[in-house]
Amino acid sequence: MTARAYPYMNDKKDAILTIREYENSVAMPEEERVTYLDPRGGLHLKVGDDKAADYAEYAMKCAEYVRFGDEIDLATCGGYNSHDALKICTTPQILLDAGFEQKPMLYTQRHLLRAIAPKIDDDPHRHGLPIEQVKRFPELFESPAMLANSPARGDVLLAVLCATDPDGLPIIAGIKPDGRGNYELNEIETNMVLSIYGKRNFGRYFNMLCEPGSLIYISKEKSQELERLSKLQLLGDYSNLDFNTIIRRPECLVNQSSTGFRGPETEAREARVSSKATSAEIEKETNMENPTLEQMEAWRDQATERLSLFARSNAIEEPIGIGEECYQLGEDCYKPDRYDQFRWVTEDQFDSVLPPGIEHDRYIAMTNMTGFDDEIKEWSTNWNDPGYWHDAAADALWSSNDGAYWTTRDEDPSDAVTARAVAASQIAVELDGDALIERTPENIRLLHDIVDTVHDMDPESDLGYYRAYPSATWPWTVGEHLTDGEIAEKTMYGGWNPDKDRYLRVNKDGDWVGMGQTTADRLVWDNRTPILESVGAYADDMPDTLVDRVCVMDEHASAALVKAPDPWTGIDAYPMADHGRIPDPDPGIDPSAGADRMGPGIGM
Repeated sequence: MTARAYPYMNDKKDAILTIREYENSVAMPEEERVTYLDPRGGLHLKVGDDKAADYAEYAMKCAEYVRFGDEIDLATCGGYNSHDALKICTTPQILLDAGFEQKPMLYTQRHLLRAIAPKIDDDPHRHGLPIEQVKRFPELFESPAMLANSPARGDVLLAVLCATDPDGLPIIAGIKPDGRGNYELNEIETNMVLSIYGKRNFGRYFNMLCEPGSLIYISKEKSQELERLSKLQLLGDYSNLDFNTIIRRPECLVNQSSTGFRGPETEAREARVSSKATSAEIEKETNMENPTLEQMEAWRDQATERLSLFARSNAIEEPIGIGEECYQLGEDCYKPDRYDQFRWVTEDQFDSVLPPGIEHDRYIAMTNMTGFDDEIKEWSTNWNDPGYWHDAAADALWSSNDGAYWTTRDEDPSDAVTARAVAASQIAVELDGDALIERTPENIRLLHDIVDTVHDMDPESDLGYYRAYPSATWPWTVGEHLTDGEIAEKTMYGGWNPDKDRYLRVNKDGDWVGMGQTTADRLVWDNRTPILESVGAYADDMPDTLVDRVCVMDEHASAALVKAPDPWTGIDAYPMADHGRIPDPDPGIDPSAGADRMGPGIGM
C-alpha cells in the first residue's frame, strides 16, 4: 500500500483538514486537539487560521499517521496483503540520535491482531489495546518516555511509550535494529517493532531499567506524564538521572554483529534432547497405507512432542535471536501439556525430526489445516504421495499460519524471559527425577534463594514454610508488629530458642520452630520439587540471575564431597556474628537423620 497523496498540503485548508482527519481517526480528546468546528460546522485552528503555515509540518506528519491508520483498517478487515507488514513510521529522530539507521519501522499483522485482541486470563498474548490507541503509535514513538536496554535480549531496545493501556499499565515496545520484513511486496531492511503491550508490575520493571548500564534515554516531561497516566510514583528516587539526553549507545547496536551466546552447557543439553527427538517411531509410521485418523494424529503428535523438546531447550539456550529466521510451531499445533509457551526451533532441529520432503510437507499441512471429514479422507488416501502433500502444504500456508511454518522469531522479549524461566523449572524437576541433580552447596544455596525470592513476592506462598529466618534479625522480619504475648506464644508452641537456634521458621500453625544449619538445608532439599516448580509458577517476575542458576543445577559435581564427607555434618557450629544471611550450606545430609522426607507440618 502506498502513502496517501495530499497534493494541496501547502493550502491552509487542506492542512487543517488533514490534521482534523487524524484527530478524528484516533478519537483524540478535545483538550488535545488543535482544530475545532464552529457552530456552522466550519473547521478552524484553535490558534487562528492565520497560523496555518506554522502547522504545515505537523499536517505532513498527520498525513503519515493517517496512512498507518488506513493500513490498520485494511489489515483488520482482511483487505491488506497477507504477506506484508505494516509500516508504523520511518525511524524517529530520537532513535537516530541513539545510533539507529534510518529504516522503515515495520510491525507484523500478527502483532497488530494480538495488540487489539481483548485480554483474557489464560492468554498473555492478547493485549486489549483500543484500535484508536494503536493508530497513535507513530506519534508515540516520536516522543517516548524512556529508552533502555532490554533486560531479556542484547539485540533489542526497549521503548517505554507515554501511554497506558485500558488497565492503566504503561505501554512498552521492543525494537530490533537489524530486522527484515515484507512491505509493498518487497523484502526490506527494517528496525522491526515487536510486541507492544501494557506491562504489569511496571514499578519494579522501571527500577530495573534505571540500573547502571541499562538506561539509554529518559524524558523528564514524558516520564512525569506517564506517572500521571499510570498513577505510579516512578521518579521519586531518581532525581539525579540525566534527563533529555542520550546517555549511552544501546547494547543492541553494540552487539549487532554478534551471532548470539551459546553457554557451555549447550552441546550436552542438545544431545539429551536429540536422543529423544530422533526416535524411529516417526519413521515407522511414515509409510502407513490408508491410515486411520487416530494413526495420522499419533504421527503428528509424536513429531510435535519431539519438536517441543527442542523448543523448550531453545528457550534456555536461545540459539535463535529475535528477528532471526526459524520454524515456529504455532499456537494451535497440538503441543503436549506444559509446552504451549515453547514455539521456536532451528532449521536443523526441524529437519532432524521431519526430513525435507513428504514428512516435512505433511506436518506443515496437517498443523495448518482443520481436519474436516473430506480432508481426513484425502490425507489417508494420499498419505504416501509427495506431490499431494507438497500442494497441501502450500495451500495451508496460504490460508493459515496457526501451525508450523518458516518465519522470523518475533517473540516479545518479556515473553522470552517468562518462557526461559518456565523451561528451566520444568527441566530441573525432570533432571532431579532422574537423579541428575546432586545435593551440593551451590544447589542448596539456590533453593534457599528461590524460597526467599518467592516468599518476598508472594507472602501467602506455601514456600514460606521452608524459609529460614536468622534468629538475630527476627525483630525486623517475623516479629515485626507482634505483641510480646504473641511472640511468647509462638515461641512456646514452636520451641524456638534464640540463644541456641541459629534460625527459625514459621510452621503451618504459625509457631516459631528453631533450626540449625543442617536442618535448614535439609528442609529445602527435601522439598526441592515444589521449590523448583515455583520458578515456573512465578516466571513473570523471577530474576534472571536465579533462572541462570537453575539452568546449570545439573552441572554442579559433588564427587569430591562423596569421597570426603564434611566433618561438620550434623553439627551447628556457625558464629552468631554472621547473621545478615544464611551461611554457606552444609553439603551433606546428617547421617543420623531419618530417611523420611522433611515436611513443613505442625511441630516441624
